[in-house]
Amino acid sequence: SQEAWDYSQKICANSLLLYSIPELLLWGAVLALSVIYLRGYEWLLFVIGFVFAMLSVICVAAATHKKTGKIAE
Repeated sequence: SQEAWDYSQKICANSLLLYSIPELLLWGAVLALSVIYLRGYEWLLFVIGFVFAMLSVICVAAATHKKTGKIAE
């Protein structure tokens, strides 16, 4: 129903905001530290960023599932 769709979209949007802030802070810290310690290993930044992004997506899906009882697709 439209009501269920709107509710799940609201939950998902709130979860995205909640989990993206720590992700951005962690990414900023990794970026700052990489300038100092990871010279020659710039590819590692992309791997770390990908892991952070996947963890964020998993957390958002889990939060949406917990509050709606359905898996977000």
